[in-house]
Amino acid sequence: MEAGGEQEEAQSTAAKAAYQLYLAHLVGFGCEQSTESAIQYFKASARLGYEEAQSQMYATYTALSMDITLSQRDDIKQWLTRAAFEGDKACLQELWALDTDAHEAVITSAVRQRALCERSGFIFDDEFIENHDVRDVEKLLSDLQSCG
Repeated sequence: MEAGGEQEEAQSTAAKAAYQLYLAHLVGFGCEQSTESAIQYFKASARLGYEEAQSQMYATYTALSMDITLSQRDDIKQWLTRAAFEGDKACLQELWALDTDAHEAVITSAVRQRALCERSGFIFDDEFIENHDVRDVEKLLSDLQSCG
């Protein structure tokens, strides 16, 4: 394995371990319960690239009534946007609560529409996607039926 690959694997392992430590400290499993320590591990896991921690960051901060700093907000917006593009509906909803402009950008994105079509099993060419609103399922079905 190349040095770069080993470094990525080590970072991935560290991110997962930090997430497990977050869970353990949050509930006191095998250690003293400490929300403060749990949050530190949670932040570390997200910063190290663990997508599960990244996609749960906004919900966790909200549930714990924690303030979100401007830099954290930017990171969270980026993570929620990525997850929303990948089809995570909860992250899309949280993005709406965090930043309506970013939410609208995701909703209207041709990239997201194409991804939704691909996940549905339908393969449409670029022209079809540009000329049809694939978010409106009833209209889309009608358009498909009219195409023959």
